[in-house]
Amino acid sequence: MTRSPLAIKRRRILGDIYHRCDPISSIPVYLKDKTEEPLGSMDEGKGDFADTFLFHLPEIVRRKLSAGHFEYILEFDYAKESKSIEAKKRIVLRGILLMPKFVPAVKNKSPVPSV
Repeated sequence: MTRSPLAIKRRRILGDIYHRCDPISSIPVYLKDKTEEPLGSMDEGKGDFADTFLFHLPEIVRRKLSAGHFEYILEFDYAKESKSIEAKKRIVLRGILLMPKFVPAVKNKSPVPSV
């Protein structure tokens, strides 16, 4: 079975740290915590998808991720220091955790008619 990657804009995932993030090659993607093996990986898009992250994940996880069922927790380090003050603020992504969003159960307010 072939896996087609899911492309999501870098700004959507990184938010306020968008301009501070260094380019990545490939980082692991975990579900909830890092105790188990990674679900897949995430890398940067090329060409037409240059400003996106490409998620290489199982199909069911890709569908839920594209529907907004997860929040992102970023694992990062600060880039190595250099002479520039701006370089001290740069970050390097090391991994990403997908945390399922809590969806409250909807209670049926009307009684179910019995047949």
